[in-house]
Amino acid sequence: MVFRRVHMIEIKEILLRITAKDSIRNVSFSLSVHRETIRNYIELAKRHGFDPHEDSRSEITDALIEKIKADVDSASSKSLLIPRNEILLPHKDEIEKYLESGLKGSKIIALLARKKIKISRQSFYRFVQQCEGYRKAKITVRLPARASQASTLRQTLEDWGSYGTAQQTN
Repeated sequence: MVFRRVHMIEIKEILLRITAKDSIRNVSFSLSVHRETIRNYIELAKRHGFDPHEDSRSEITDALIEKIKADVDSASSKSLLIPRNEILLPHKDEIEKYLESGLKGSKIIALLARKKIKISRQSFYRFVQQCEGYRKAKITVRLPARASQASTLRQTLEDWGSYGTAQQTN
């Protein structure tokens, strides 16, 4: 499921409905909010001294909602920190050695997996690009631009075959 910020009004509505003895499933269906998210809001409300299953609706204040919202925002900013960094930073030196020795990324991922370090291919490559500035080498073949160098162009094309969209001139 995609991460979506829930606004203060929705948090208040969730707590009001739970206080009115609606089930988590019904609240989830009617507000299109995941059940686990609703459970998280109930838990946060309990941490701030409000139990939606036992307390009255009048105890749901804007101050309580703001505290819950602040907790959600601080928790989401922590979870939005890239977990691949937490997983791979302790192994950065090892990854650098592997890259310097000429190992391919897929092989490095397999070696890390043997050490019980599970990471997706895309996350691994993003980590390497972010930390190392590692880029795949882009091979450039320079072709002569002038017509006087057409023989060199023909020779280059004969050596390399038909490369890209380069056209031979007669």
